[in-house]
Amino acid sequence: MITHTNARQFAPTPRSLSRPRAGFTLIELLVVMALTAALGALTLGLLPGIVNKDNTLKATAEVQGALRIAQGHAASTKQPRGVRFLPNPTNPAVSTEMQYLEAPEVVVSDLQVLVQGRPQPYVQFNYDYDAQGRIVNRHCYLINLTADQIAVLGGGATVSSPGATLSIPPLGTWSQISGFTPTSATSGEALLDVYPDPYLGAAGPPPNGSPQNNVAIYRSYHFGIYGAPVPQLGEPTVPLPKDIAVDLPLCLPQGLANANYDVMFAPNGQTITSRFTNGTQTTQIAANAGVYLWVRDVTKVPGLTPLSRPTVAAPGAPWVFTYNDFLRGGEQQIVGVRNGYVGTAPVLWPVAGGGYGPGQDPYTLARQQLD
Repeated sequence: MITHTNARQFAPTPRSLSRPRAGFTLIELLVVMALTAALGALTLGLLPGIVNKDNTLKATAEVQGALRIAQGHAASTKQPRGVRFLPNPTNPAVSTEMQYLEAPEVVVSDLQVLVQGRPQPYVQFNYDYDAQGRIVNRHCYLINLTADQIAVLGGGATVSSPGATLSIPPLGTWSQISGFTPTSATSGEALLDVYPDPYLGAAGPPPNGSPQNNVAIYRSYHFGIYGAPVPQLGEPTVPLPKDIAVDLPLCLPQGLANANYDVMFAPNGQTITSRFTNGTQTTQIAANAGVYLWVRDVTKVPGLTPLSRPTVAAPGAPWVFTYNDFLRGGEQQIVGVRNGYVGTAPVLWPVAGGGYGPGQDPYTLARQQLD
């Protein structure tokens, strides 16, 4: 017999306590919609910065890849190859397109000129020294040139930047001829971007005690002159990602607005061109000093012009930027070429005042990466 208590224990549960919920309440829906809108707004705010960073890094990788391709072509063909950065038509201070370069066939010394009764062409280096035996000026004379060689250098007229390349196989050196001043119909002095000091040091400076000028220290009849680089046949221009460019005046060596910026490689993998503007005989960049290309989004700050920077006239001047402009500039990268190696690194940001610490500049991280 079942008692009254047990009957209540096994009684069915009312339907109202077991029925599942059919959906969300209005308040819950409003909360979810508000959170979704807030997350969407946050995502839209972050997205441009993420895309900008990705595009800058993508452009950096493309510039690095183009330089490595040109470097490989120079090694395989045993002739100078390079990349030209073309100024943008609407903003000529930056480059948004690249173009592969090659050097024309070498104009070599004519080995038959002695048979023909003409003087043999040669290249000669003369240096000026101070009383302590330090090099003050460097001179590179091209003597007894043929008409073809004179034509490559500008037809005998003074040329500010013909862009020809001097190769001296016995030394294994390559130098860009950034200027040529004729001294006669067949001879003249070439201004080189890099002088082969390390290879000519065996001659040694004169004894200390008094300055000596125009000391002849090396001569070679075995040399070649390549003409100015030209676009590689059949190669179209290569555009960089949208809004990303190489800032020419911020590159090192400094480029000029509305002028091509060429990076040429010798067959040994090192850069030929180490000076593009303001070349002088008294202030020279050391051989293979490096080339550093500044890559950034130019829509953020159209002209990121330093308040001060080193120049040929003031080599000790500090780097100083308007700090707020630098902050608005976003992601910025350096593509560097040095010691035959092509690498990338971020631009070193200035301190809050817009300057840099002792021994630092925007390219410090790139130099550390490449050395």
